[in-house]
Amino acid sequence: QLNYIKNKENKMMEKFFDISEELLATDKEVMELCAPYFKKVEEVQCYNQLKVLKAFKENYISAQHLVGTTGYGYDDRGNITQELRDVYTTPGNHTSTVLVNYGYDKDGNMTDVFSQIMSPEGTTVRDKGITRYYTDGKLRSTTEYDFHTNHTVKTVKETEYNNQQKTVKKTSYEYWQGEKIDGVLVDGHQRNQEIVEYNDKGVPSKHHLQEFTKEGVLRTESTILYYDADSPLVRSYVSIRYYSDGSIDKKSTEEYYDTGKLKFEETLSYTQEGVLIERYTTEKDQKGNTLKWY
Repeated sequence: QLNYIKNKENKMMEKFFDISEELLATDKEVMELCAPYFKKVEEVQCYNQLKVLKAFKENYISAQHLVGTTGYGYDDRGNITQELRDVYTTPGNHTSTVLVNYGYDKDGNMTDVFSQIMSPEGTTVRDKGITRYYTDGKLRSTTEYDFHTNHTVKTVKETEYNNQQKTVKKTSYEYWQGEKIDGVLVDGHQRNQEIVEYNDKGVPSKHHLQEFTKEGVLRTESTILYYDADSPLVRSYVSIRYYSDGSIDKKSTEEYYDTGKLKFEETLSYTQEGVLIERYTTEKDQKGNTLKWY
């Protein structure tokens, strides 16, 4: 029967298209070689269809969950969003990104989308993200989460946009690997934080970085300020290192002319009790000549 259908297809091909018998024969050979792989795909397809149909049946999913709304009868079947979410929390249904929730304002404009990727067992989140929108539909911000192998939070990255779709701020958080405490999985302390702010030209205007110990104590931080220009041009740089009790160990400051040449440089060192023990300062003119040094 399949050969009969295939022969009919070849005859139709010959009728409507100028395809040689030789090429059609090659097509037949290739399809026969691919047949075992197509069969495997069909088996997987059939298995997944039955798996989802079973989950739909168990969670009472019907047409009203999959079509538009008239605005009436929202409470007739309970929380429709939760019911659709239950499909993905049914054992064995965790192989793809799950759109968990859509947010809307009072005028019906979509404001955010929350998504997550589940582990194959459906017990933990591998990845998740949040996308927010302005009321006119333009992108407002994106937030991406990544996780350690033990499913505690590893990184959080957020990008904010203005209404002209230019980047105004990027924030990145990295966390130490968490652990179980009294049987509860707890996220680790923050490892570092990086914030970059941008001007109207899309060029960085400020860059702030902090680093923390595993116990969550601030260890170092630095701030770079840029001139308001078409390309990144450093205006000043401040770096601070701390003792374990939070007191300042060392502070370095640099200032630059808008030509990029060093204007001022100072390094201060302190004891853990806050006593200044060392100071190094240099001032220069725009030609690079030293004006003061002490």
